[in-house]
Amino acid sequence: MKNEKISLRCSNEEKEKIRKEAEERNLSISDYMIKKVCYETKQETDNTQKIIYEYRFYSLFNELKAKKISRKKYIKRMKKELEDHGSV
Repeated sequence: MKNEKISLRCSNEEKEKIRKEAEERNLSISDYMIKKVCYETKQETDNTQKIIYEYRFYSLFNELKAKKISRKKYIKRMKKELEDHGSV
């Protein structure tokens, strides 16, 4: 029986992507997320992580390009993303 709840924060774009992926598989968002995290193979997980980080880097760059964030904030956030990704 499912009786635990998890909340997470994401961008509107990330939420829409998750919703779309779940819908394409005829799954609820909860079932989709559980499947992705608990039952995916290691290779699929690695590929998913790569896609997520590429999307985050792209989104962050677009924020800078659209002047929604300063260069200083961009560098700080990019450094955090790279640290989280294990690239630094």
